[in-house]
Amino acid sequence: MALSNLKSYTYEQYRALNITSFALPPTKTPTGDPNPNASVSLAGWVGDNLIAFTVSNGVNILTSVTLDERNNWVAVTVTSFSPANANTTYWTIDLGTGAKSTDWSVTYDVAGGNKTGTWTFVKGKMTNDDDFIPKP
Repeated sequence: MALSNLKSYTYEQYRALNITSFALPPTKTPTGDPNPNASVSLAGWVGDNLIAFTVSNGVNILTSVTLDERNNWVAVTVTSFSPANANTTYWTIDLGTGAKSTDWSVTYDVAGGNKTGTWTFVKGKMTNDDDFIPKP
């Protein structure tokens, strides 16, 4: 599944989106050493193919968010900048037609300074459905 159409929003525009929560929370797995000065949070679905997400950074940190089509991931670049307030930016990314009903995943490369790594979010799944059946 190829990622496409990365779009930024103002806070007001983002709040106006009809975001549907995930049926099960996605799992989030790091690889390498993602820069800890920026965090990515998935909010849910907008329709059947867009995922809404936010990128937050701390004081004296700036982030830029781009789509890296070669690696098929969202690149979050972290830089020091003074003075800068803590900030949150608002986004959607297109995972493709009908992605909501597939075994989707999306990767964010979070890099800056001497820290680089990825966060991969994968569709949440129920494991061992029999865990919910009372044991005699």
